[in-house]
Amino acid sequence: GVKGHRLIVTRGLQKDYRTDRVFGTEVSCWFVHNSGKGFIDGHYKDYFVPQLYSFLQRP
Repeated sequence: GVKGHRLIVTRGLQKDYRTDRVFGTEVSCWFVHNSGKGFIDGHYKDYFVPQLYSFLQRP
């Protein structure tokens, strides 16, 4: 948890149609319920790991 609060985070799969426009590529993602309001300083997107997106930048 963050700041002594329990944060509900679930893992999900999201379709990414940038690489495969027909079927889409399954991308693992994390959902923070209620956007973690009040629990996390700043916007929750600031806490997403950059490595999640780095593999999409293949040449």
